[in-house]
Amino acid sequence: MRKVFQVESSNTGVLWGFAGGVLISLLLFLILPFTQKLSGSNPKNLLTRVDVSLPPPPPPPPPPPPPPEEEEEEEKPELQEEQQLLNLNQLELALNPGAGGVGIYAGLNPKVGTDAIAEMKIFDLSEVDREPRPLVRIPPQYPPKLLLNRVRGRVDVLIVIDEEGRVTDYKVRTFTHDEFKREVMRVIRRWKFSPAIKDGRPVAVRKIQPFFFGRQ
Repeated sequence: MRKVFQVESSNTGVLWGFAGGVLISLLLFLILPFTQKLSGSNPKNLLTRVDVSLPPPPPPPPPPPPPPEEEEEEEKPELQEEQQLLNLNQLELALNPGAGGVGIYAGLNPKVGTDAIAEMKIFDLSEVDREPRPLVRIPPQYPPKLLLNRVRGRVDVLIVIDEEGRVTDYKVRTFTHDEFKREVMRVIRRWKFSPAIKDGRPVAVRKIQPFFFGRQ
């Protein structure tokens, strides 16, 4: 009698089940990359980072500059009139000569003789053709005490310049301080001028020479 071997059907089912599971797993691995691409390309899933932090505060403004210091205005000194030792008639004759510019200069300097001054024809600046120009100027010294205290001043001197340009006489008209006056009197006779010219010849002339001490 021939024997027939039959394979049990249970083993065949197991093999088919194992093969099916491998196939499904393989399909899932193949499909997974496609799903990631599809989900990654969706612009709705992109996030944008927005910085909402406050900006830094602006730097503080620079401090205002200090106000400029106001300079104290120095009071201008009043001019003092030189003591008049002449009577009114003599003073009028000295400062306002008669016609032709001839006059007598009644100076107070005792170094010049009265007769010599009386014989000298003295003209005003308006009567000459060319005014005298200073050639040698000896500046007066600024008194140290007044300079330290920044005291300003002025001295006006009426001077007589002869035909050779020398200062033959003078008279202090106005001054602000005695110290300034003394300095001007110390140097005024050492000044030298070019002579004034009238009608082509040198003549004597009178003029007011101011001296300033400090900025006016």
